[in-house]
Amino acid sequence: MAHCPISEMVSPGSRSLMGMKSFRSPTTRAMTPPLSGGVYIQATPTIGLALDGSYASVDQSDDSNMGDVERWAIDGSVQWAPVSGFVLAADVGYSSTEFDNNPFTTDIDNDGETIDALLFGVRLQRTF
Repeated sequence: MAHCPISEMVSPGSRSLMGMKSFRSPTTRAMTPPLSGGVYIQATPTIGLALDGSYASVDQSDDSNMGDVERWAIDGSVQWAPVSGFVLAADVGYSSTEFDNNPFTTDIDNDGETIDALLFGVRLQRTF
């Protein structure tokens, strides 16, 4: 397989934002640069807290099967390190994805749908 630098995969009409180029497919009219951010706080020597969020919006052309897509998410976690090199963590997150025309549904009218997800995870991590 030939090597293809990312700069060649970006269409000539893409805009640059702080040196980063956005990807466009032939059906994408506009894409809001994805926004994301987070914060981590070491609350005590053994407990850490994290919170992060993200937002993305894609404006597809009218002949796209998916239509416009908008998604935002928020995630929080707590981690505890009872001993050096071992972490127990719990994570909870919520996301909302809105499709103008959802290709993943069997609805006959298919005039748009919002998919909400609430996720929970537990992590045990040992660092050597």
